[in-house]
Amino acid sequence: MRFVWITLDGAGLPLAQRLIEEGHEVIVYIANQSCAQLYDGILPKAENLNFLAKDSERKSYIILDHVGFLKPALTLRQRVRTMGELGDHLRDLGFKVFGCNRFTERLELDRNFAKEVCEIVGIKIPRTLTFSSLQEALQLLQQNRGRWVFKPDNNVAPTYVAQEPDSSDLIMHIQTLIEDKALPGQVSGVLEEYVDGVECSLEGWYQYGDIIPGSLNITLETKVAFPHQTGPTVGCSTSAVCPVRPSSLLFMKTLARLAGVFKRFKVTAPVDINTITPPPKGKEEPEPVFLEFCGGRFGYSAIFEFMELLENELGQLLADILDKKPVTISLKAAWGYGIRVWHPPAPWHPDDKELAKAVFKKIEGTYIFLSPRAPKEIHRHIWWQDVKLEDKNGKQLLVLVGTDGTICEITGVGSTIPKAAAQAEYFYKFLHTEHNDHWARLDGGQPQQYRWGVLQSWRLVAPPFKPQKVSSVSSSSADAVLTAS
Repeated sequence: MRFVWITLDGAGLPLAQRLIEEGHEVIVYIANQSCAQLYDGILPKAENLNFLAKDSERKSYIILDHVGFLKPALTLRQRVRTMGELGDHLRDLGFKVFGCNRFTERLELDRNFAKEVCEIVGIKIPRTLTFSSLQEALQLLQQNRGRWVFKPDNNVAPTYVAQEPDSSDLIMHIQTLIEDKALPGQVSGVLEEYVDGVECSLEGWYQYGDIIPGSLNITLETKVAFPHQTGPTVGCSTSAVCPVRPSSLLFMKTLARLAGVFKRFKVTAPVDINTITPPPKGKEEPEPVFLEFCGGRFGYSAIFEFMELLENELGQLLADILDKKPVTISLKAAWGYGIRVWHPPAPWHPDDKELAKAVFKKIEGTYIFLSPRAPKEIHRHIWWQDVKLEDKNGKQLLVLVGTDGTICEITGVGSTIPKAAAQAEYFYKFLHTEHNDHWARLDGGQPQQYRWGVLQSWRLVAPPFKPQKVSSVSSSSADAVLTAS
């Protein structure tokens, strides 16, 4: 089978490599030119998408691994600015595309639109204030005292959670963004009232709008750099993933309510909804509160933990989904666990593009290797990121490209979170860099184990299961969402 893997910034390239290991033909196109060197010498790559014009019979399966703005924009038969626009354009040309469309991409990038969709289908949302500029965000914070969360649209900056009850630290943060002109142009987004509870995300994979039996899984992440929940916010430092039953209350109160909407927009991709659940009062049912979507794309870095559980061959699964064949995803009744490995100064990344380029230029070419004592199976548990192959003194070495300093994700699997974490952390010991100054968060999955226990005590999720058929839950709200979009 022939796959065309279109990546925004290289995040999904380890999955493309897995397809080659399975014996499939793969061509990679990296949309953002600043990441063009990733996987040089490892994967076959194209400089543009013009070669698709030669596929007159549309036999290639096309995979989009992310959402967001293309840099630069592409012109095929028409100009496309985002991954979602590209996906829809390729579908219009007759290609089979797994990944985002305009609708799912907007769910992730347009915070206020996502809130409106959740309100329409009956998913609980936090109190939300919408801003169209950073100055307006400041005014809203001054007029509405309390603890707030700052979420700009289009992923132009990380989410900032106020630590002070009056959000004084958040106010200072936004003032600094304004003074430093750190964000380009007019910045819109939302302020969410802080909700105290247990955070998790629930993912389902969809085939032309129908949820695929066996695909439901939950992710528990740590989002800061160091153990004991300290250090800077890094997006994701560790992840724990396991399958859950479709009878879970979490599913019935979130993704199940979007079934009719996803059917209307023929979603063919994974969709992840991130929620936080406050402690239930008395005998009341727990009520997950919406936070954000991963809109029709692989979740990073949870997809690599998902791969630890996946018993299907990836290439055959993707082809069968796109060919509209009956599909069941088979996941091990276990936990996948992963740790993200960085090279300093990562995960710190300056907002100034020129400064970032200069900083990461210093680690470009740093070579990476595995100990000769490493177990043979380790290669199935390492998902390389900011790397390429380079010839040094006649030897092919794996080196850092220097785009963001993320070396890899290392994963493990086990019947419990601690057992899966122990395997991943064991494999970590065999990874070396040129000066051995790489690092990762190693805490044995303790934060996730605690949160899993709380979620189960609230009966919000059912434990790992053998795959079973998921009954589709219709929604009469699809027309309302179509209007809102």
